Amino acid sequence: GYPAERLMLATTDDWANIIHPEDRRMQRQAAVEALMAGSPYEIEYRIIDAGGVERWVLETGQPQGAWGSADFRVDGIIYDISERKHDEMRIEALLTEQGAILDNVMFGVLFVRERRIVSANRRAEGLFGYGEGELAGRSTEILFPGRAAYEHLWLAGHPEVANGLEAGEEIQFRRRDGSVSWLLVSGCALDAARPNEGSIWVFADITERKLAEEKLRLAATVLEHIADAVAVVDVSGRIAAINPAFTQITGYTEMEALGQQSSLTRAGRHDDPFYQQMWQDLHDAGFWRGERWENRKNGEVYLEWLTVSSVRNDADDVTHYVCVFSDITEVRQSQDKLDHLAHHDPLTALPNRLLFHDRLQHAMIRSSREGRQLAVLFIDLDRFKNVNDTLGHHVGDELLKQMAGALTGCLREGDTLARLGGDEFIVLLEDVNGEPGARHVAGKLMALFEQPVTVAGHELFVTGSIGISLFPQDGQDLNILVRNADIAMYQAKARGRNGYQFYAPAMSSGGADRLRLESLLRRAIERDEMFLHYQPQVEIDTGRLLGVEALVRWNSPELGAVSPVRFIPVAEDTGFISQLGQWVLAEACCQMTRWDRAGLTVPKMAVNLSVRQFERGSIAPMVAGVLRDTGLEAARLQLEVTESVIMHTGDALECINELRAVGVGLAIDDFGTGYSSLAYLSRLPVQTLKIDRSFIQAIPLDTNDEAIAVAIIQLGKNLNLSVIAEGVENAEQADFLLRHGCRQAQGYFYSRPAAPGDILSRWGPTRQDHDESNEAGASAGGDVQ
Repeated sequence: GYPAERLMLATTDDWANIIHPEDRRMQRQAAVEALMAGSPYEIEYRIIDAGGVERWVLETGQPQGAWGSADFRVDGIIYDISERKHDEMRIEALLTEQGAILDNVMFGVLFVRERRIVSANRRAEGLFGYGEGELAGRSTEILFPGRAAYEHLWLAGHPEVANGLEAGEEIQFRRRDGSVSWLLVSGCALDAARPNEGSIWVFADITERKLAEEKLRLAATVLEHIADAVAVVDVSGRIAAINPAFTQITGYTEMEALGQQSSLTRAGRHDDPFYQQMWQDLHDAGFWRGERWENRKNGEVYLEWLTVSSVRNDADDVTHYVCVFSDITEVRQSQDKLDHLAHHDPLTALPNRLLFHDRLQHAMIRSSREGRQLAVLFIDLDRFKNVNDTLGHHVGDELLKQMAGALTGCLREGDTLARLGGDEFIVLLEDVNGEPGARHVAGKLMALFEQPVTVAGHELFVTGSIGISLFPQDGQDLNILVRNADIAMYQAKARGRNGYQFYAPAMSSGGADRLRLESLLRRAIERDEMFLHYQPQVEIDTGRLLGVEALVRWNSPELGAVSPVRFIPVAEDTGFISQLGQWVLAEACCQMTRWDRAGLTVPKMAVNLSVRQFERGSIAPMVAGVLRDTGLEAARLQLEVTESVIMHTGDALECINELRAVGVGLAIDDFGTGYSSLAYLSRLPVQTLKIDRSFIQAIPLDTNDEAIAVAIIQLGKNLNLSVIAEGVENAEQADFLLRHGCRQAQGYFYSRPAAPGDILSRWGPTRQDHDESNEAGASAGGDVQ
């Protein structure tokens, strides 16, 4: 508002008088500092125009020449920025008035000009991890996890805002502590006509939503590629979703299945109580798990392993059921085949010793519970060897098959006839009327022996000797009951054959010897009479040492060397097995550490557990204590349990899970000799199957044993389990196992159970090279542990 002539002639003091009194010192100080430094400057301040009105100006200057010299001058421009400053003040006033509102909304709000934060509400400060007022004046770049993200927003979004448009995007932002969160950001110019004057940006925290979306994407990917079939069913029973594996197993496509009742694949093999129990379990526990027979689209029946889980909403109401299943038809077929091979006599198709013992064990439990008696009849054909020697084994085999059929015809439907081997048969009679009932059946069998048998054109007269023991009076233990029937059978032979005898205690000798054995056994540990030998477990194709199995030995000053076959049953019967088992475990773990110090690292120590140890409750604390005391890593200890422990001990699964939680390895010993469910086996936390020596010893002479061994190896592969063969005695057996995929073995072909020093000498760091195959061949023999 001043005339140009006046301004052209004005001195610095004249200009100072135009500057607002409150800004004069600030303007002068800033200008002098810049001029003395010879640097350009920008200063915002207020002036009073000729009309007395307050205006805002921006002064920019560039000094020319040296400060204080005759030719020093300043080239500059003064801009009128009053309108912009008034806008800013209006905005600040508006923000001040609305601050209380903005500080309490759920969204973060930033006022930004030229990529710098002018102000922020409390929610924005909290979202980014800053305190009150700490964001103001900072570059917006601090809010981004990297330069690329920063440039992306400003290059992609800011031009839209600059053109007066709204911009919105989901972007990751960086908090003050370095963590990253997902925010939904939208921005717009304060004034569409002047977008460069500033913009408002609103932020909403969507981190939880993004995490949920990521989980859904991951779940969808898993469902798409998982081998198990998945079906989601609503509360009305209609199929709401399936995955590709559902179609692969059932044959129904998504279009065919969606909206259909879940009974679409029902095969009709289960009765109403089955489904009632399933729904009851779902209601009580929230899930159901089990086997179920279903139909494919083509009508083929298959067996599935199914898990159903209920899905509840926030109100705890069931909204859907998730059904996950796999086709276990082939597993069941393999199980049935293996069970039959392992539990039936291949010649007569009768139950073998293993299956007989299993049925006898269950029968004894039922008889004890119901207060009934049962009888065991041990049958031996008299002079059967003469038939084989004179007429040939083919005639002997045919005779045995005919006798199996004839003996079965003398029994009731619920009785069991088994062949133990050779010419020995055994009968289980449940619910008999004591001695009179057993005598009646024995009489029928003796009458059978009076009839001639025609085999291959030969008329033969076969007689038999029968021994009978009764439960519970003649033994409350399976082995004792069978042994006493065997003793009675030999008494029948001693009395002229072709007759039967009931067991009597007078037939047994050695009762006093057993008492003496029990007494000496209890003192054996404290007298240092017990010691361990170790049988190596090796890699078949390389001979590399993979581990050792600990085998307990007893050298009694009174009795001499006592076989484990003799003292282990006594230890189990008397309960001493718990103390003995703990000593074996501790000594084996200590030996591992001694070998370590000597420079021999044995990868694994295998220790057997007795069924009696499981019956006394959890043994995991004892195992954990031994590992802690000896310092042995849990992963180097493998505990071996038999199938009978798993299937017939009530708390076995819980104990096994507790042991696995300790970190030790678990193996099923003598696999194939028990009666386990393979579906049950597949859910056990075991890592190793051990093929029982009884299936190895006859290889390659017995094709039945070969088939069982191959089936176990294949089963191990299917379940991702290691397989170790026990009792390998020659190169042919080793080659057979390796050829069929079994890579680990133990037995006399490799080494007899040996003392710790012998293990160190052979496998330790100072051992000399030697021909392992020759040494193994020289030591081959029966593996009696």
